[in-house]
Amino acid sequence: KLFSDPKNSFKAIFFGALIVVVLSFVCTYIVRSLGISGTDPNSESVITLMESEKTVMLVITVLLAPFVEELLFRGGIFCALYEKGRLTAYVITVLLFSLYHVWQSAFASGDIRYLLYALAYIPPSVALCYVYEKSDCIALGIIFHMGYNLAAQLISR
Repeated sequence: KLFSDPKNSFKAIFFGALIVVVLSFVCTYIVRSLGISGTDPNSESVITLMESEKTVMLVITVLLAPFVEELLFRGGIFCALYEKGRLTAYVITVLLFSLYHVWQSAFASGDIRYLLYALAYIPPSVALCYVYEKSDCIALGIIFHMGYNLAAQLISR
């Protein structure tokens, strides 16, 4: 079903990318308004590990993580909650996905302010939900997620 409707797949990817760009500006503005500076701890860890284990980290961040995260968050949580309502599915899935990327830093440091870094994960999470919803194809969401993570790795260098 991946490209059974190429026009729909292209539209889902295009608007998903647009969502990431627009929401990233909004979330960046909010983060800066709150006085939060620096890179979120999850991204810092990935960048640090990329310096010493480049190939392993590329495999994990570009291939493995998108596959596992899309199956869990969009294929599992989003899909199950969608029956209860579209807004419910988006809000809970985006919240869980975003917190999933930062909760360890907050609890390891004992500083729950680290949870504010979850704002950085809202744009891709909304876009990933959108791509899955519009395409009804988890594989397209995985590919979009892989592209997003690859772009993030290339930009962070």
